[in-house]
Amino acid sequence: MTQQSNNVVTQDDEIDLVALMFSLWKRKWTIVWTTIIFAIGSIGYALFAPQVWTSTATITQPQMKNIVNYLGQIQQYTSIGNQYTKMPSYLFDQSWLFDKFKNVLLSREYQAFYLKQTDFYKKALQSGESSHRILNTLFKDIKINKFDAKDAPVAFNGITVSFSGPTPELAQTLLKGLIENADNYAKQNIFENQVARVNDLHAGLELELNRIQENVKATKENKIQVLEQALQIAKKAGIKDYQPIEDANGRSKPSINDNLLFMLGERNLTAQLESLKASPYIYPTRYYQIKAQLDALTELTEHDKPVKFQTYTYQDAPSYPVNRTKPKRAIIVVAGTVAGGVIGVLLALFMNAITTYRRKEDLSK
Repeated sequence: MTQQSNNVVTQDDEIDLVALMFSLWKRKWTIVWTTIIFAIGSIGYALFAPQVWTSTATITQPQMKNIVNYLGQIQQYTSIGNQYTKMPSYLFDQSWLFDKFKNVLLSREYQAFYLKQTDFYKKALQSGESSHRILNTLFKDIKINKFDAKDAPVAFNGITVSFSGPTPELAQTLLKGLIENADNYAKQNIFENQVARVNDLHAGLELELNRIQENVKATKENKIQVLEQALQIAKKAGIKDYQPIEDANGRSKPSINDNLLFMLGERNLTAQLESLKASPYIYPTRYYQIKAQLDALTELTEHDKPVKFQTYTYQDAPSYPVNRTKPKRAIIVVAGTVAGGVIGVLLALFMNAITTYRRKEDLSK
């Protein structure tokens, strides 16, 4: 019994499948024309859809030859030889310079600044579209990928930068401009920070110099005041010449402190006072060291200007795109044709179902 039932079901399935194939064959032109229409549509889209080309560059930290001038400029300040003029060690690090470049390149503020200078942006702006929308679209065309230690050797501190545009030439030009302007922007930032740092160094040395001058001046004025007071006491006491001081045993004491300076006598005190007032300030050795350092620093800053160097090195320069990023024409045509065939089959089945339903309705009447 069961075997007979299974045979009946199998026969019914075979009949349904044959009927299905027969109904599709009857509607073959529906399927064919639907497939053709979709194929033609996908070909048209593939041919006339906006083309996108992508230029890519791989960038790493600068080599020594790229920063020789920069290192020389920094070394000049360090060679002055003072705790104020000693430059931080990170300024000599290639990776620090490259980090400055990357920070600029990754900044949306910089990207917007750069894009607004391009003719491509200015043309897009003439279409009447808002600046905000144009920039958001262009931001999506910029791709910057950092290398992880898993993807590349630890020594390779690099990034991959790509820019997509409607033509190969434009994509390459925009990418070159993006990178080179980021380099200039970073160098300007570094130079301005250097100027501010040197100004701080100069101010520190000036402060120390002024402190020494004030101390020397205060010491001299204090000494003059002490001698003037001793001279007044000597005059009142009528002491004209030096009066030796003896101890209890009648021996002369070799030194006289400030309280007993009047014992030197009016003549000695007057001579010392006149000599002290006429003499120039006597500065310690440190004062002249600072003067020399300030002179050297001033000489450097007067001739200081941005030097030629790079904050990055190309591992691979911006490429000229050979293949379109999109549209992928072959994929679009194949996908469109397949979709047309599937929709054609579904349409044929739907039309067949409607026909069958109407026949049943007619038979039931």
